[in-house]
Amino acid sequence: RSLSHVWVPDSAVTELKSPAINPEDWVGYWQEGEKMPDKEPTDQPAYFLPSTVKIKVSTGDRLDIHGVTFWHGAIVAYGEKRLRNKHYGEFKGDIAPAGVHVKIGDITSTRECGVVLRLLTPDYLAVSDNSNCGGVNARFDGVYHRVTDTSRQQEIDRTGIE
Repeated sequence: RSLSHVWVPDSAVTELKSPAINPEDWVGYWQEGEKMPDKEPTDQPAYFLPSTVKIKVSTGDRLDIHGVTFWHGAIVAYGEKRLRNKHYGEFKGDIAPAGVHVKIGDITSTRECGVVLRLLTPDYLAVSDNSNCGGVNARFDGVYHRVTDTSRQQEIDRTGIE
């Protein structure tokens, strides 16, 4: 028997309180997934880069947040060159977090970039966008893990993320 649609009385539901969060809890490098070798020859860099978010303390309790994503499409031929179709997305914000949530821009906008970040645990960050933060299919939606490897942090910095 499936329990996918079960009604529960309000009296049986307890709201969980979010733990106290400091701005420093957000700080670090975050990425969705792992980088993957590009198995097809191209004139582009040799890796599919995962979506990344870098968070630094700005001033006071504010955070400087910068996200970069790429959507990797088909390889297309331009004369003798074979290039990977790549769409780029980006968001930036300087904002004070509201507990475990950060909103950058208007998530309901149909024209401007809007992103919501939620700190799930000290090592996991959920990110969702409104599909207006870059080219076609360049999305930030997913669960990101904290990057602690300094060589990977340096690679992220080389992608242009500030």
